[in-house]
Amino acid sequence: MSSSEFYQAEKFAEPLLSADLAYDYEQTPAQFFAQAPAERLGTNCKVVGHQFTREVLGVELPTDLQIAEAYFDSDSPNAPLRRVHPTENLRMGDWILYGRQSRMHPRLVAPRFDAKGNMLNWRELAINHQGVYLGSHRGNSMILHATPANGVAISAQNDILRDRRTEIIYEVLRTRSTS
Repeated sequence: MSSSEFYQAEKFAEPLLSADLAYDYEQTPAQFFAQAPAERLGTNCKVVGHQFTREVLGVELPTDLQIAEAYFDSDSPNAPLRRVHPTENLRMGDWILYGRQSRMHPRLVAPRFDAKGNMLNWRELAINHQGVYLGSHRGNSMILHATPANGVAISAQNDILRDRRTEIIYEVLRTRSTS
């Protein structure tokens, strides 16, 4: 990744970083096509991922795409995000799915959904956070994400992995159009 790509990604994130955005787990990507709704309603890690993918990569993901759905569907040839092999280099815009090591591995959870398509047993899933890879800066992998404690932030991946909630990377997903 070139420095100019990292700075392009950072430039997108600047308004999100400087805004006083409340964190709201319940918000969905369907509600956020501009910063104003996020300022009014709050944001979260999946909304930030959708915004970055649309604004920087120019890829429109389904607005109802949830992190668990992206994870479980990543092997399907029709899924908007595909699983990245561990030996592939990370690219700007890759979604990194984090979680706790102490929970059951996500591939062992059988998802159950309600009539609206919401996953009912999401708490069983070890994956509980998502970040967007921005690039390498001064030897650190930099991640755009949102947390209840810090709102929208750019953090070094090593710092994210030090948190017990996000101590392991379960998957890296990439949009099919940037494959």
